[in-house]
Amino acid sequence: MILTPDQRNILYNENGSKNGLINPALRWPKAVVFYKFATSIPQNHRSLIINSLKEIEKSTCIRFQQGVNSKNDYISVTTDAPGCFSNVGYLGKSQRLNLGYGCMIKRAIVHEFLHALGFFHQQSSADRDNFINIHWENIQKGTEYNFDKYSSAKITNFGTRYDYGSIMHYGPLAF
Repeated sequence: MILTPDQRNILYNENGSKNGLINPALRWPKAVVFYKFATSIPQNHRSLIINSLKEIEKSTCIRFQQGVNSKNDYISVTTDAPGCFSNVGYLGKSQRLNLGYGCMIKRAIVHEFLHALGFFHQQSSADRDNFINIHWENIQKGTEYNFDKYSSAKITNFGTRYDYGSIMHYGPLAF
């Protein structure tokens, strides 16, 4: 998960998170997300990504459209860096979503695209301490940010309960 300096400011200058961004400026206009594959991505991986996006479309109002729009604000899908990562929410410009080695599975693809749609990890929910215990001493150095809590004034759970089984929730041995 990658935050721009502005997003980091918004989130860390408040006390108190849920899962999805509240600010409408950080949501994709008209619920349409444009995306473009790096030329190096083989057809079988493209098909898996497209099928994963159809899963998101089935249960949301979001629609994905392959290609670049006139504003040049789209998700650039790459595979050339290690790891799975994406910016959180709409940036209003081209933004990278990487699916490196080990990420070409439906669960990881959906997880990263949900970040691009503006969703944070479930364990970042402001009320998470009511549901889970974070053992900070067991987290690998440099990855602690994956367990930050965010302000419920900026992030919402959209009226849903804490979901241990969420695709946006890390497992008990993550990091």
